[in-house]
Amino acid sequence: MQFVRKKYFFVRVSDTPGQAARMGSFFRDEGVDLEGMWGLGIGQGSAQIYVVPKNPEVLRSAIKKREDWKCAEGTCFRVSAPDEVGALATMLDSIADKGINLQGVDAIALTGDVACYIWPTESDADKLEELLKSL
Repeated sequence: MQFVRKKYFFVRVSDTPGQAARMGSFFRDEGVDLEGMWGLGIGQGSAQIYVVPKNPEVLRSAIKKREDWKCAEGTCFRVSAPDEVGALATMLDSIADKGINLQGVDAIALTGDVACYIWPTESDADKLEELLKSL
């Protein structure tokens, strides 16, 4: 198993068609290279778009140009391992056994590997990193 500690950013937007496309186009035009992007409706006409940039400083610089976007950031981990039955469940069991609180998990298996982003609460980020080192 391999992992990398990353910064993620999210922006709350109206839940209307094209929001993710506009954000993706903005980041493209500003030269922000993204590892991942997720958009989720959160109800009451709102959505949140999450991005993990390859270079957080480039994103921070670009986002300053958008006064209408209130951007927050946090810590996540990109984890990859060989795709085996139960690989993700085993890791999540270890995280739960240590009492680490997760805000989100997103996983996909392709070409023999499973990769996921794990979003811990900020207060558990260092604890999660230590656990991942031991797995």
